[in-house]
Amino acid sequence: MKNRQKVYYDVLDGRDELTRLYDRDEERFRGSYFSDKLHGNQHQLAAQLVFSAHALEKSLSNDGFEVGHGFSVAKALVGYLDSYKKHDYDISHPAYTNTLSVLSALYKVHENTPYKQDLELIFGEWKSEIRGCESDIGGADTIFSKDKEDNKNKNFRDLSGGRYAVRTYSKKKVRKSDIEDVVGIAMKTPTVCNRQSIRVRVMYDQGVIARVLGVQGGIAYYDTPPVLLLITADDNGYVDINERNQGYIDGGLFAMSVLYALEYKGLAACPLHAMFETGRDLTVRGMLDIPENEKLITFISVGHFKKESHVPKSFRYAPSDIIMYTDKIHDFRIETVTPGVENVNVGFVSKIRSKLKIRTRITWRLRNLKRVVRVRTRYRDFKKYIGAKYLNKYRYGKIDGAILTLTGYFNYGNMLQRYALQKFLSKNHYKFISYEHDLPKPNDPRDPRFVNTADFVDKYIFRKTYNRYDNYSTYIVGSDQVWRNFAYEDDLRDLGFFFFNFLEDDNRSIKRISYAASFGQNKLDDAGIGERFISYAKRLLVKFNSISVRESSARGIMRQTWGVDAEQVVDPTLLLGAEEYSDLINRYPGVLSKPKKGSAYILISNDAKKHIIAKIEDFLGGDIDILNLETEKVLPPVEQWLKSFRDSKIIVTDSFHGMLFSVINNTDFIITESGPGGMARIEDFLGQLGLVDRLIRDVDADSFDPQLLGSIDWQDVNERLGIMRQQSADWLLGALKK
Repeated sequence: MKNRQKVYYDVLDGRDELTRLYDRDEERFRGSYFSDKLHGNQHQLAAQLVFSAHALEKSLSNDGFEVGHGFSVAKALVGYLDSYKKHDYDISHPAYTNTLSVLSALYKVHENTPYKQDLELIFGEWKSEIRGCESDIGGADTIFSKDKEDNKNKNFRDLSGGRYAVRTYSKKKVRKSDIEDVVGIAMKTPTVCNRQSIRVRVMYDQGVIARVLGVQGGIAYYDTPPVLLLITADDNGYVDINERNQGYIDGGLFAMSVLYALEYKGLAACPLHAMFETGRDLTVRGMLDIPENEKLITFISVGHFKKESHVPKSFRYAPSDIIMYTDKIHDFRIETVTPGVENVNVGFVSKIRSKLKIRTRITWRLRNLKRVVRVRTRYRDFKKYIGAKYLNKYRYGKIDGAILTLTGYFNYGNMLQRYALQKFLSKNHYKFISYEHDLPKPNDPRDPRFVNTADFVDKYIFRKTYNRYDNYSTYIVGSDQVWRNFAYEDDLRDLGFFFFNFLEDDNRSIKRISYAASFGQNKLDDAGIGERFISYAKRLLVKFNSISVRESSARGIMRQTWGVDAEQVVDPTLLLGAEEYSDLINRYPGVLSKPKKGSAYILISNDAKKHIIAKIEDFLGGDIDILNLETEKVLPPVEQWLKSFRDSKIIVTDSFHGMLFSVINNTDFIITESGPGGMARIEDFLGQLGLVDRLIRDVDADSFDPQLLGSIDWQDVNERLGIMRQQSADWLLGALKK
């Protein structure tokens, strides 16, 4: 059978060559990296298995490892194994074997402890295979300093084979002459046409290192290393657009030479990534005064070996797993496509292009370019936010369902959870509208206080007024405190709305889902729900296809009151990453002010909160920005609110969503006792991430001392949050596919 000729399309649409190259880079990466464990190919799932198993290896190799730890990663790995097995992928693959081996090592550590049964419950049907795994390629190992004494006389195979990433070091001082010698050895590393555009920053000051690694986040639970290197590549040394990524190549080669040179000198080291989202990238640049022309390549921590060092085994693939012999030239052709329509706004089209594959994009352009021009013209002719409504209608040609949640223009957290759920669904190819209604109370978008926030809602949240005659196939209720009785005049009618009392009783073809629904309180009595509504809700809940709640207390309420086993998931705002909120900030058409060192977001003020804020101001040596919803005459733009949480050094808030956005941006924070929102959701979230010490109760305001605040282990927080986010996303997408 004759092989089909492969076709590559080169679209000449007015973009300069550098833009075209970066667009193609982005398109290739977006279509390749692993973002959905339910649909990953074997290579993608294997990569995720290796990534998560290595995280567990690092935990097992930590000198301070305690039994009972590592269970959340183990649970995630079991989920990935389930997906791997479901797709019938190759079980002889080294990544699969390594995962079983690492989980087996975790089991052996817990075999004679009270945690054994808990771990076996996590393993589930994998228990026998994990316990019976005979491979020992995964887990932790021990290396000895005496084996490094002769490194200078070893051949390269033995030297490289004995190199491990070591994260703990002896207290022996590292001489600057040794670091200079290491860099001198590495200078023989090849760079493109001998440009030698590498830069190496060397840090010895322990305070500087601790602060930098606090942002980097990759070596938590370890002592501050004696020396920290940062390798960068200077783009001023490159002369052609084809060298746009050359700095990463030159820098990567140089970093590997440094690691081998350190091993040769008998010094322990560990490479630490510097591939950051925007917030951390800018923070590191600001802290270390790194100019925009330098690419961050990697950090390397350095120190002398301890007598014994525990390290991850870090299995390696065999050469046969990666070598591909090429013995022929394949058949292909390149087709150049030049759109024949003038005056197309390239910026607008490029935004749409990024959502489509190359072939689809070309077909779409040639057939529908006139329609794009009309939409773009309408967008240009209307004011910036009014035009967005047309784009929403254009994007949402077919509606998959409706979202019921609390509405309004007053609460930033509410607006952003509405945006986030719709955005997450859209990213996963589900087009949901958000219902407008007057519950729990009417909100007038014409109110002068809401001029900025109403603009955000108009621009980014696709909505329609609730209509009982709508006939969508799927309805989602959530998130926010949708299942709390806000003193409704008629709780059966109004609170019942959020239990889908308007849907036909006998129409079981309609899918009913709750996502992260909340009662706002730990008890139904405190949430304003009595026996009459409990009985009424029972007949509505049995019609739900899938039920999830936001707090663990809500799970208990569902089980004890209605016998419903609900899933606990994260707030919708956590389904998106910090970079997606930064994108909103960057797209704001006006000027946003730079926040001071600290910011406060207060829903309801009191003397205790004022006292805490004053102490923070004294600690920082200056005033902080304060946004008080009770007194603010015109609410700032949502993008300004987001910028404050991203760019402040510390946040003080009594808001649940203020706490969430501090965590999303890895911004240090204090949360005080909440006013109207209740404490259940706050305490639950802090407990899940190990951050209970960030809650300052009113009675503790006088004794509160900012100087005693410990630093937050953002690596641990991000790992926990990443697992919670993935599990929640999987649950929601699974519920939609049922």
